[in-house]
Amino acid sequence: MTSFIIAQIIGTAGYFLYVTSPHFNRREHVLRTEILAYLVLALQWALLGQTILLIGNLLVLFAALISLAKISQKTKTRLFNGLYILAIALILVFWRGTIIDVFAATGTFLVIASKTMTDMARFRFLSGVSGVILSISAALAFCLPAVFFNILFALGHFRNVWALNLIIDDKRASPTIVK
Repeated sequence: MTSFIIAQIIGTAGYFLYVTSPHFNRREHVLRTEILAYLVLALQWALLGQTILLIGNLLVLFAALISLAKISQKTKTRLFNGLYILAIALILVFWRGTIIDVFAATGTFLVIASKTMTDMARFRFLSGVSGVILSISAALAFCLPAVFFNILFALGHFRNVWALNLIIDDKRASPTIVK
């Protein structure tokens, strides 16, 4: 088997984890599932020689870990700011000037931004947008499992944003009973 085929198989396993994450209700469960997926997907991008996508996966892995960490919000903010600076530096160092790099960098920044959100609707919306952007970078890298699963990931989050908005609208529309 060639490394390309092995990478596709590994990627498919990682994306099965990744695509299940939007279906959890609690942010912590979503993040824990994504951490496992990012570890597997980092291996896939390494095998495919996609350095920017590998770096992006490792950065968002750290973003998810920071987001779950039991530390003060001030410390989290500093760590996230450091992660953005590191992301910019690494992207500049490994920049090859391809359109894949543009989409991978944009997707990475959106994923990191989503991990800073504590509000579930914003978290899910940014996660969904990042899934769309990363599916484009995967299509340009000819990685079909990544395209398919990033679209499913995005749709899962967008569906939940829609459901959250329906719940919020329903609560606003229901009459309040005053005793």
